[in-house]
Amino acid sequence: MMSDWRPVARDHYDPLKAGSIDGTDTEPHDRAVWRAMNAHYVPPEVDTKPSHTLFVGRLPHNVDEEQLHHKFSAFGVVEKICLIRDIVTGYSKGYCFVEYRKERDAEYAMRESTDLLINGCPVLVDWEAGHRLKGWVPRRLGGGWGGRKEAGQLRFGCRDRPWKKPIVIHPPRLSEKPYGKDVGTSRSHDRQDRHGSSEDRHRNDFRNKDKKWRREDRRDRHMYSTSSHKRTHKSAIT
Repeated sequence: MMSDWRPVARDHYDPLKAGSIDGTDTEPHDRAVWRAMNAHYVPPEVDTKPSHTLFVGRLPHNVDEEQLHHKFSAFGVVEKICLIRDIVTGYSKGYCFVEYRKERDAEYAMRESTDLLINGCPVLVDWEAGHRLKGWVPRRLGGGWGGRKEAGQLRFGCRDRPWKKPIVIHPPRLSEKPYGKDVGTSRSHDRQDRHGSSEDRHRNDFRNKDKKWRREDRRDRHMYSTSSHKRTHKSAIT
């Protein structure tokens, strides 16, 4: 129902809806959505609280935990920062998780970090979804959020790319009085619209007859002039 519509997912993740710009698709439009629908993902066990934890993406690769702690401490007491790094190179993968001691501090950081910059780069801040949303499927299995237009695998329903409000076309409302004078009147009006009024019909009939008479009169005149010309020519020869 439209009364329950929201631009972002709250407590449940549906790969089919995430792959739709307005959350109304009934069939997957790419193979990644189909793969996410058939995935059986179990999030790893962590000792963090999902309602206190934020996801921070699009981080510069040269950022470290100290810089992140200094930046996010402005919104409240930070309990833990987990910067995801490559196990081979040790470099940052561009995202991290920030856990606050109090839930209200996490909500405040969520509200105030819309245009947050770190080392001059705009970052994306959203709720941690792996343990907050039931049925979550990560990006590597065809789910997740966001994506690039070039890949053709956009995912909607998050803060960065919310759902568009569906366009609902309401069917025509039936009359409360299906039988009665109103219906008869409307039917007569419909007939008049299709065939015209009685005066218009009589006027059109008269015009058609007048055209017919004119054609017959011209034909008779032509025949008379032709026959008279033949008689004159014959008498001249004799």
